[in-house]
Amino acid sequence: MKKILMATAAAALLGAPAFAGHITFSFANDDGEKASVMDFDYEVGTVMIEGLIYPFSADDVTGTICVTGPESTDCLTIPDTSEQPDVGVAYRYTTDNGNAGWATVISLTE
Repeated sequence: MKKILMATAAAALLGAPAFAGHITFSFANDDGEKASVMDFDYEVGTVMIEGLIYPFSADDVTGTICVTGPESTDCLTIPDTSEQPDVGVAYRYTTDNGNAGWATVISLTE
């Protein structure tokens, strides 16, 4: 479930209508969990996590992002997405169950 929650963080960054393509993030949780890598396909609204594909949705007004996994839908908020996605840029995220961490862009294809 933590991987789904981290995926929701990255989805927040894809809410800008100008972005179309793939963006890959490396996630590091504040709790010290090993970083995970996830690939988002903005054109179709899916994220690949460990070879599995899940849908995501984003509410640009509230900053709420949700990823629907096999057992639950997990949501979070990205407080500041003012910096445009680019390789090396890191974004702070907080999940709906209180977890937090950083999502760093490692690949970007428009």
